[in-house]
Amino acid sequence: MPCLALRYRLSQRCMRPPPFSDFFEGIRSVLIDKDHKPVWSASLEDVRDETIDAFFAPLEATHPRGELVL
Repeated sequence: MPCLALRYRLSQRCMRPPPFSDFFEGIRSVLIDKDHKPVWSASLEDVRDETIDAFFAPLEATHPRGELVL
């Protein structure tokens, strides 16, 4: 798989709303409230291998943009 396509998948998965991603919480803590105190939905110890693998899996057929076609 080309690196660009893999990065596209990761970016799409990271931009999902909670509870699937903490991206918006990071933005809130740094850019909006500027308190630099994010309240993450899970700790690093709570993250399972299956969760990480799901970030790299093909995008769902219902994804609005679909897979990146090169």
